[in-house]
Amino acid sequence: MDISRTVIFCKTTDGECPIHDFLDSLSGKVSRKITWVLKLLEDLEVVPSSYFKKLVSTEEIWECRIVSTQMPTGHFVSSQVMTWLS
Repeated sequence: MDISRTVIFCKTTDGECPIHDFLDSLSGKVSRKITWVLKLLEDLEVVPSSYFKKLVSTEEIWECRIVSTQMPTGHFVSSQVMTWLS
């Protein structure tokens, strides 16, 4: 079975991409980890549930999970940006 996924970042109505601004605000190490996890989603047929998990009580909404102890306090990757609709 061939699974093809493409990560697409949401844009605002004025064409801005909040996730790009968010990634730019992080340290290089944290930004690289996020990019690495997103690449896993595109490259692996079976992604470990520690990184990619179907949300309970939904038909096909998936959440990308990225955990870092170096992520700034109060910052997280928004489910709107990182939620996967299949």
